[in-house]
Amino acid sequence: MCLTESVVSENETLYGKNTTKIPLTPILKLLVDEGLSFFTLYQIFASVIWYFREFEIYSVMIMALALTSLVYAIYIQRKDESRINRMCVSDFKVTVIRLDEAG
Repeated sequence: MCLTESVVSENETLYGKNTTKIPLTPILKLLVDEGLSFFTLYQIFASVIWYFREFEIYSVMIMALALTSLVYAIYIQRKDESRINRMCVSDFKVTVIRLDEAG
């Protein structure tokens, strides 16, 4: 089935470009998504309570580990997205035959 230029243009407008590229998630969005997870919020809450109950060293260690875990999770997410985009790159020469508007 051959498509006319107008049908191709309409389809591209409706469905977007045919690509496998994954847009990289912004760092700030990753930080908010990871930082507002239930477990991270629990760690922050528990660390604040431990800090005021005179467990300062334990509280600081938990916060440091939580921060390290957060940074590592963001790094891995970004690295995986970049790796997927690099794996999906391929160039092929394709000949497309289309009808003109007259048919």
